[in-house]
Amino acid sequence: MQRLAVGRLSRQRGLTLPETAAALIGLAIFILSILAVHVERMSTSTSSVLRLDAEKLARELAQQVQGNRQSDVRYENAIGVVCKADANNLNPQQQALRQVACWQEKVSAALPSGMGAISLDEEAAPPAYVITVSWSQPGARTASYLLRIDAGFTAAARSAARAAN
Repeated sequence: MQRLAVGRLSRQRGLTLPETAAALIGLAIFILSILAVHVERMSTSTSSVLRLDAEKLARELAQQVQGNRQSDVRYENAIGVVCKADANNLNPQQQALRQVACWQEKVSAALPSGMGAISLDEEAAPPAYVITVSWSQPGARTASYLLRIDAGFTAAARSAARAAN
């Protein structure tokens, strides 16, 4: 009887090829699942950081706009205006456009495919500036952050300022 038990043990050593393959497939699926969760978390984290950066940039321009409440100064997209450090002898409108141009350059540098824009909604009551910051999210999606702030003047004051110029 003892011989029979020894013979059985010698045949049962190790794992069979199908058992090994099943164990490796199970391990591979487990590792890929962990990696997928990690990649998703990294993507979500990156998206959150970009959104916070966009919000910070929008609020930065909003503070500049709110710090200058002159009705004859218009903060809008500075097309053709270059951000220059030496801004001597600029009138208030030129200074406002330079601030917007410098802010747009900052947005472009801070965010992937970053673009910043500001527009005045005079039809709103009261009139308001709309600040938009757009960027590319990981995975080639586009995202935007919008901030609406009170322009600080009435539509009548804006019309009177334009008529005076």
